[in-house]
Parts: sequence; C-alpha cells; structure tokens
Amino acid sequence: MTAAAYLRMYLPADLAERHPRHTVTEAGSTPILTRSEFGVYTESPRDDAFVAEYEGRRYVCPRTPRLRMLEGLIAFRNAASAPTSTMLVPDPLADRASRELERIQRRAPAKRSHILTSPFYVPLRWFGAFAPTERDLLQTDDGLTIRYRTARSSGRCRVSSEP
Repeated sequence: MTAAAYLRMYLPADLAERHPRHTVTEAGSTPILTRSEFGVYTESPRDDAFVAEYEGRRYVCPRTPRLRMLEGLIAFRNAASAPTSTMLVPDPLADRASRELERIQRRAPAKRSHILTSPFYVPLRWFGAFAPTERDLLQTDDGLTIRYRTARSSGRCRVSSEP
C-alpha cells in the first residue's frame, strides 16, 4: 500500500450530521481492490465517519468516500495536461463524474469533503494551520505517528490571508 498523509477536519459530534462509526479492518490485513465506474479503490464505500475523543468531547470526521473519489478524479484530470489527462481519464468518464458531483452538490449543498489526502508526503502548506506546540508524537503498531490538533478557529486564523 502507498504511504499517504491525511488532513482531517473533525467537527463536534453535536454539530455534525449523524454518521455510523467507521470500523477499521484488522492491522496487517490486505486491502481488497474494488472496481467501480470511476476507477479502482481499496477504501470502503460506506458513508461513515472517523470518531475521536479530545479533551472530554466527541468529534466526528465524515468520510464521504464517493464525494472524495469524484473530486479526486476531476482534480487529477485537471492537474495533468492533454493528452495524458484524456488518456487516463477519458472525456466520457470525466463528464459522468462531473454530472454526479453536481447531483450530490444539488441534493446536499452543505456536503463537504472533510479529508484531504496526499500520497507519499505531507504538503508543507498543511503545516500552516498548526502551532509547533500542537504536535503529538504517538507510538503505534505501525511505527511512529505524528498528529497535529488545533481548534478550527485557530487553524482558520493562521491560514487566513487577513492579518
């Protein structure tokens, strides 16, 4: 599996819509490749959420895998130049993905992706939302994990273009 970095936006559970808790597969299990009309993925298509307890409060991060897959496909297509972009994501596929994304946004205008994913490395711009003191080093079964946590208002203030 490719190493990846994730930037997740957790919302207070009482302010977020209700999502079932995301269940993680056993450590060391092999992800199952699933083919869909928009590509191959290993992530569960279930519309659930990551749940975290922090300072006595419960927070949820909606996964919205279908929405993220569509946004990622379109972003990938737009990032590559022709003819590479059209070979990897043909026009009919890009059109179908755009139409489905528009349908999702029409049905639920407030629905947003709460997870950014970056393969291989952590983009430097992500660190701008956090103070150095908001870093936690954790030892997990998979090795050392670095986690940053901040209040949404603090992160927004730090990345805002306003002084």
